[in-house]
Amino acid sequence: MNQSLITVKKRLIIALAVIAFFFVVMLGFLFFRQIIQGKWLQEKANSQWTSELPIAAKRGKILDRNGEVLSQSAGAKTIILRPNAIKEKDKVADELSRILEMDRATVYEKATDTTKSEVWLKRQVEQDAVNEILSFNFEGVHFTEDTKRYYPMKTLASQVIGFVSVDGVGQSGLELAYNSKLAGKNGKIIAETDKNGVEIPSSVQRYIEAENGLDIVTTLDSVIQSFAEETAQQCLEEMGAKSVQCIAMDPKTGEILAMVNAPGFDLNSPPRDD
Repeated sequence: MNQSLITVKKRLIIALAVIAFFFVVMLGFLFFRQIIQGKWLQEKANSQWTSELPIAAKRGKILDRNGEVLSQSAGAKTIILRPNAIKEKDKVADELSRILEMDRATVYEKATDTTKSEVWLKRQVEQDAVNEILSFNFEGVHFTEDTKRYYPMKTLASQVIGFVSVDGVGQSGLELAYNSKLAGKNGKIIAETDKNGVEIPSSVQRYIEAENGLDIVTTLDSVIQSFAEETAQQCLEEMGAKSVQCIAMDPKTGEILAMVNAPGFDLNSPPRDD
């Protein structure tokens, strides 16, 4: 066989081997990207193309046997900043810090942090403050639905009812024991954004409605509970006791009409660490 022909064949084999090697490497790379990293890359792309504004579910009420409200939630707002869209950064910091009674330096730092597409500024902002902020029509300042827990009877049955965290999670009492029933399920608004996290005008938004929590009716009678607490407080003061417990029960049904563990506390200002 001609020596030159053998050389050509060897070169051809080497060339085919190199092409096959790069083809296998490319297939491996595509497999790694599409199969192994596919889900992660899709989630990362979605996070860059869209923004999600949460919609807090309204927590269910806690009622006494006669329908008197012991615990309820009211609408509030969470303020979210999109730094890349804020043009009047100094004015935003001045006005928001004043209205929300926050440190101006903290507000300014969040309003100018363009490394983040969204920054949560403050939760559970009441409507009066929201209306004042809206009057400025600031670009890059957004609101999303939130809720705030209120206890109309303040200290009544405080140890029984319990309280929730800022995030609306039960921390003690009935609020904790029936948290899964009371809490509901949060919704969200998904909007298309540009590379800077700024919402695209006339973009399609997806609205996922929140599912509100269930109400709970207790066997407590708020009138009887009130009398029982007054008596317990009187005993606490006259006897110099550290605590007083009292239970009032319907002897026919076994239902608890009042349950007292004095001293109590104002449920609207609970002793919590959050």
